[in-house]
Amino acid sequence: MLVLFTALLGLGSVAHSTNANVWLRADSYPKQPNGAVASDDARIELTVDAAGKVLRCSIVNTTPERPIDPIFCRIPLAKAHFRPALDEAGMPVASVVARNFYSRFDQYAHGSPWVDYVLQVDPMPRLRFPFAELRIVIGTTDAVESCVIQTGSGSSALDRLACLHTRTTIKLAPTPGADGLPVRTLRIIRVGFVFAAARPTN
Repeated sequence: MLVLFTALLGLGSVAHSTNANVWLRADSYPKQPNGAVASDDARIELTVDAAGKVLRCSIVNTTPERPIDPIFCRIPLAKAHFRPALDEAGMPVASVVARNFYSRFDQYAHGSPWVDYVLQVDPMPRLRFPFAELRIVIGTTDAVESCVIQTGSGSSALDRLACLHTRTTIKLAPTPGADGLPVRTLRIIRVGFVFAAARPTN
């Protein structure tokens, strides 16, 4: 049986599906002739405009059964409806919404292992989570306009570092709107932390 895992992506500000029961259904997705689920892991990203319409879908993490990949986008493009995201001023804004599809219950139970990028840190403090989830707004250039810690790792210092690194180092391409021109976009990114002992300089 296919398990669909949907990350919690906001504090009332991100795009929220108003009909997830229609398009996030296990029986909507294909199985192999022997009845087994045809995919292992898949991750998609939906671009939702400021009116809540799904403009496009991208396969971010492919499945071993590549011929079935298109259906993971075809269904939400045809059926998904969203309440649009809101920026820090409460105005509707485009957003990128990620969805993970898992076929194994153990992966569902432990949550998503996906991170957008990793920071190496030393020392590594004791953490509640080995990642921080950040809610960011990207402008019409590649500039990150704002960064809010949505789910903290348990270390405020690392969480702040993740935001600082995202704002100053990471380059995220602007999201094109329906007319192809860049639009301000809200998205959630997950920054992982791993221990990396400093190497001797000699």
